[in-house]
Amino acid sequence: MSQRIPLHQKRRVFVDIETSGLGQKPNGEIDYDLHEILEITIMDQEGHILLDTKVRPVQIETAHPKALEINGYSEAAWADAPTLEDLAPQIVTLLTNVVIVGHNLPGFDYPRLKHWLSRYTDTTKMSFQVVDTMTLVEEHLVPMGLHSLSLKAACDFVGVPLENAHRSAVDVEATRRLYLALRRAGWWKRLGWYLRNRGKR
Repeated sequence: MSQRIPLHQKRRVFVDIETSGLGQKPNGEIDYDLHEILEITIMDQEGHILLDTKVRPVQIETAHPKALEINGYSEAAWADAPTLEDLAPQIVTLLTNVVIVGHNLPGFDYPRLKHWLSRYTDTTKMSFQVVDTMTLVEEHLVPMGLHSLSLKAACDFVGVPLENAHRSAVDVEATRRLYLALRRAGWWKRLGWYLRNRGKR
């Protein structure tokens, strides 16, 4: 029987994916089958890349053209990329016995990852312990005057660079730096953010 790792000792692992779908159906439901994963980056808390790859789609015909445009997809650029079936065991291993951190993680990345990975491998050991930096943004930055929960808005507010958003490697590094800035942020740090942005509102 494997020894359980105390929560405070678990590694924080940052995840970002880019997908071929844009969002909900007209009735408000989410069709995860239309959100095929096109890119995934997994990074540790120190900024070391654990996995960074394009993911070759297997049903590109269901993709939304705007999503492909946003993600810079082309058949040639993705021709040599592995499929998610190839990557699934490695991804699940990297996301086991860790705390997964991401921006809007429960609302976007995690359910889509879980849905697609479950097609190809056993996801029951994949961590369910997640930290959503969007929640940290709501806690620390909205009271200081931030009017958006987006990753770009939050990064701009605290001075974390974010250029070329909607590429998984870029977004995951920005999320990591945002997390490190926000976790256990004291009143003096929040006051500094307020003063930094006071003239911009």
